Amino acid sequence: AMRPGGVHRGGWIGLREQDIQRRPYASFFGYFLVWHKKVTYPYADKRSFIFLYILRFFRYDKKKTGGLHMNKFFPEIKKNFGFGCMRFPMNGEVVDVGAVMEMVDYFMASGFNYFDTARPYHSGTSEGVLRQCLTSRYPRESFVLTNKLSMGLFNSREEIRPVFEDQLRVCGVEYFDVYMLHWLNKKNYTIAEKYDEFGFLQQLKEKGLARKTGFSYHDTADLLDEILTKHPEVDYVLLQINYLDWESDAIQSRLCYETCVKHGKKVIVMEPVKGGSLANIPDRAKEIL
Repeated sequence: AMRPGGVHRGGWIGLREQDIQRRPYASFFGYFLVWHKKVTYPYADKRSFIFLYILRFFRYDKKKTGGLHMNKFFPEIKKNFGFGCMRFPMNGEVVDVGAVMEMVDYFMASGFNYFDTARPYHSGTSEGVLRQCLTSRYPRESFVLTNKLSMGLFNSREEIRPVFEDQLRVCGVEYFDVYMLHWLNKKNYTIAEKYDEFGFLQQLKEKGLARKTGFSYHDTADLLDEILTKHPEVDYVLLQINYLDWESDAIQSRLCYETCVKHGKKVIVMEPVKGGSLANIPDRAKEIL
């Protein structure tokens, strides 16, 4: 975690200037990382790491509370970090279920509860592993689970509902806490509009099959503004944010983040260490940080 008062004066995590002036917040851009030689953990020697989604508005005031607050924007999510299920430790060509189970137990025992998956992760096996390690072993109310509707899993509006129902079955749950459209960009947004996928999300929400809705996003801020203007009903946007992509012309992390703030949308952060590449930075960069 960066020291208090870090990069962009809290811009990474949604602190507003007036909040900083009013209250003694310390801004952190942090991540929880299981990685060989960095921490002591049974599976660290396998060079396995979990990247955790950082949730907006991380609040820390040691003098007043001695530690972490609950998240202002996500009261149902504990401690502002999430367990991403796209990069599990492997045993050869298959997921090391035993390792994942220990990681899930460690994560839950430490007071965290947010998990994120999608059908394409680990060639379609991530959801099933999550059922083995989490949903079949913990009470439903003890965790928050996000899943996504990925493009390429259907070829018509009528095929979407069976995909969703199969995701519920494989994950071993009766509803998702958050259900998102996966990987929206210009091409996929066109498909989403063609098949009325936003309408489908709203139907799920009305029926209690998805308590919150949103989408993960990978395109320009201008298109994001267009989407949020047309679909203000979504609750969350999942954005790629890290210090390397903050001013990137291709990723446009800052511009996309500011667009979400403009529309009053809650932001969940993905790729905080850019798929692991920021965990192994050059020596000169380490000296600067």
